[in-house]
Amino acid sequence: MCARYTLRNTPIHFFQRWLGAGVESWQPRYNIAPSQDVVILGCANPAGDPEWMTARWGLSPGGNRGTATKMLQINARAETVHKKLSFRESFRWRRCVVPADGYYEWIKSGGGRQPYFVTLQDDSVFGFAGIWDSGEPSQRNSLRSCAIITSEANALTQRIHARMPVILRPSAVAHWLDQSIEQAEELLPLLTPFSDVGMTLGPVSRYVNHVAHEGPACVQPVDRRIQGRLF
Repeated sequence: MCARYTLRNTPIHFFQRWLGAGVESWQPRYNIAPSQDVVILGCANPAGDPEWMTARWGLSPGGNRGTATKMLQINARAETVHKKLSFRESFRWRRCVVPADGYYEWIKSGGGRQPYFVTLQDDSVFGFAGIWDSGEPSQRNSLRSCAIITSEANALTQRIHARMPVILRPSAVAHWLDQSIEQAEELLPLLTPFSDVGMTLGPVSRYVNHVAHEGPACVQPVDRRIQGRLF
């Protein structure tokens, strides 16, 4: 599962091919949560090129903004995204990439929920595989929304959760966004766990637990031991 993530750094290197597509500025974000507006890279038109768009994180029936946060579908499983009724059309026609540079998972401890922060070792920007949808144009409060695809966790992240968001390798981004590709067998091989080589995770301040909190304090490292081992 992926329920919070960060985009603290400008995604210049990972997305340099598309940075000219209407991007004006980037504001660091340390605690991106479901129901918030996020930046995605996708094709708004079937025959168009990838462009930067804004979407609410969390799919809902009809794309209505009034849907309660707890009802939003923020993740889609890689194993079933091409078959599940609520996702399959978006998987075929409306794939996107969600820029990020870290994400959080939580472990229950005696004193509550301890957050762990997962990044690449060089702290660079990467892209989550995602899908997006939009409500009916005639429906009030309709909007574009998105979900992040998850896979089984790799050897590192399975210490804190059984699943992880699908992180696309840079070479796979163009393939994932290619509107001429519709067959699941050409896309599903991209939705595998990212290698744990080059990744890192560690406990951070519980300041991030509150969805309204923002800023560098969210990723402040702390010392915590799990089963006798310090991460």
